[in-house]
Amino acid sequence: MEGAMGARTTGHDVAGRHHRTLTEPVRWLRNRSLPLLVLTVLTLVAHPFVDQPGKPAPAAMSLVMAAIPLLGLCMLGRYPKWIAAISVVFLAVLSASIVGADSMEAMLDGWIGVVSILLYLGLIVLLANIVFKSSALVDDRVYGGIAVYLLLAIVFSFIHHRIGVSVPGAYANVATGRGLPLNWADYLYFSFTVFTTTGFGDIVPSNAFSRCACSMEGVIGVLFPAVLIARLINREFAPSR
Repeated sequence: MEGAMGARTTGHDVAGRHHRTLTEPVRWLRNRSLPLLVLTVLTLVAHPFVDQPGKPAPAAMSLVMAAIPLLGLCMLGRYPKWIAAISVVFLAVLSASIVGADSMEAMLDGWIGVVSILLYLGLIVLLANIVFKSSALVDDRVYGGIAVYLLLAIVFSFIHHRIGVSVPGAYANVATGRGLPLNWADYLYFSFTVFTTTGFGDIVPSNAFSRCACSMEGVIGVLFPAVLIARLINREFAPSR
């Protein structure tokens, strides 16, 4: 009798643990971070189609960039205050683009550029916290880790843009030799070449602030993949306690 009761109790416990595993939010991280990763990659791929050297990027691109953190937080869930804050910013960006902003650079020159940096950093912190500290599966952490990697490079593109606007001549495009001003696509491209330590040399920093930003970005770009891979290996093969 007791054995039967114990068997039933054990069965209920196993079923309860199985149910909690299926309903635990972090178990669905892959389904929530993968759309964020796909949108980020598609946004990067779309830039060459709207890029005109020496000319500002269309204001519509700012809407796409603002949609990335909004979608990311909506997919992660459990952050209603962040979602509400980004929704307000998204509506402000939409209003600015409709009212009179003629380019993405004009919008990023003001408060929208600063707030964009903060929102992307907030999304990175929340996503990295789930990737590195939760019990998410390996493929879940891989999707999230790649998304964080790309988002970090985008954040630095915002920073480079702010430096370029605040300090004229902080970045020089030596490839064209025509003195064309850098647009958003140029800063985005430059950020990824620095972040991946590719360094083609067609755009070079020529100011103390821009060089400092490049140094910091290069270090983070090298360390983050190493930390991510080490974390994945450690969680995969660490003995259970």
